[in-house]
Amino acid sequence: MYVINLAGDWGKALFKFSESLVNKLGDNLVMIIGLENEDELVYDSNVLVVVRSKDDETVREIARTALEVNAKYKCSINFHVVEENEQG
Repeated sequence: MYVINLAGDWGKALFKFSESLVNKLGDNLVMIIGLENEDELVYDSNVLVVVRSKDDETVREIARTALEVNAKYKCSINFHVVEENEQG
């Protein structure tokens, strides 16, 4: 099931974050998994970003995007980045 709930700031922020990363990272972006509620945390994050190749510039771009989205919406994207083949 794929659901985008745009009723509140959290859903809008996740949508904007995803849209921006698709444009900025292109084929390097594999998937984005956002928790249903921004206050829920797994490993101190509420959004998992999976990329093909994780390097410093990719992580910086994701961080810049999160800061831009957080400034626009009343919520906080706390992301964690992993490579698609990363174990554990």
